[in-house]
Amino acid sequence: MDGVIPSKKNFIQLVYDQSLYLSRMLHDLHDMTNVENRQIKYDLQKVNIQDYVLNFYNKTKLDVEKEGIIFKYHDLLSDTVEELIVFIDPLRIEQVIVNILKNAKRFVKEDELDLVFNRFYKSKNQNQQQNGSGLGLSISKEIIEHHHGMIGVESKEGEGSCFYFMLPLLEGM
Repeated sequence: MDGVIPSKKNFIQLVYDQSLYLSRMLHDLHDMTNVENRQIKYDLQKVNIQDYVLNFYNKTKLDVEKEGIIFKYHDLLSDTVEELIVFIDPLRIEQVIVNILKNAKRFVKEDELDLVFNRFYKSKNQNQQQNGSGLGLSISKEIIEHHHGMIGVESKEGEGSCFYFMLPLLEGM
């Protein structure tokens, strides 16, 4: 380099990682502001949720497993139901799933379960690297509530955490 900044590879990587963190935080703050001001745009569509989830799984499986997350798809309904149709914004629901997956590796203590969906909340667990903004799950909650659904988390020490959300089905489909 020009001698002003040390050219050590680990220093350059640190600067790069921090710039990515700041970029993610600014993006999350922008999303949260839009959600709070009801300025977020939704492109609601009728979607077969089984096809949607399977497509998402196939698209992201390798990347998710590289992060050390056990990621499996089990369609427990295909033998009993023909189609399950929901009215969703596919990109916003994908955003929710990605936010959940980013948090999947983290263990959530029982006394934190009611707090994880609060803005800027970060777990007190000192054994993990915290590099999120504390907004992803809050944004996810707002998106799911806009879809008239519910989102939650269950956690047992030694077993891990299970994040989930439910969306209403369209009647008569």
